[in-house]
Amino acid sequence: MNLKVLQQILIVFSIIVSSVNAVSENFKLELHGPKQLKGMTIYYDDNSIFIGKKSPVSLVNGTIQDDGSLKLGTNEFIGIKKNYLTVTNNFTEYALPFKIDSKGFLNLYGEKEFKAIPNGETDTWILASKNAVSTLSSSYTVKVKCVNDKGKKVDKFSIKGSGASELQASVIIYPLVIMTSLYL
Repeated sequence: MNLKVLQQILIVFSIIVSSVNAVSENFKLELHGPKQLKGMTIYYDDNSIFIGKKSPVSLVNGTIQDDGSLKLGTNEFIGIKKNYLTVTNNFTEYALPFKIDSKGFLNLYGEKEFKAIPNGETDTWILASKNAVSTLSSSYTVKVKCVNDKGKKVDKFSIKGSGASELQASVIIYPLVIMTSLYL
């Protein structure tokens, strides 16, 4: 086999392997909470994740990546500061690990409950992890369902463990690199 053909096979194979990432299907977030929050949506604005009726809104949609991060459709990620969910591109602030349970509910830190904490504006709450502390009576425990464009729950998704995809790729790619080097 000549070197050029071998290199082309290696390039095609590398592209195929690198494109096989464990990523959830695309979803949008649907609020499930007490009657006081009925008709509210989950949206982001000013680098925070809110619950409210604000219009126009940037509804939250995205995918869970193979590291457990939640990547938004804007290529930003859900982060966390002081247990409040944020929008960030700083990987040190990513909220990890997210997963989707068998009923379609979003989980963070293994919990499917989140908190809605008033932000000081009428009918507006900040979405926070279950660990957030608030003594305000208008704070609520909520759940967040991951739904597709048809409003149906998305499939269960969780990361298999840190480094799993890198290990699988390295088991396949490294022998090919060694074989290629033998022909050089």
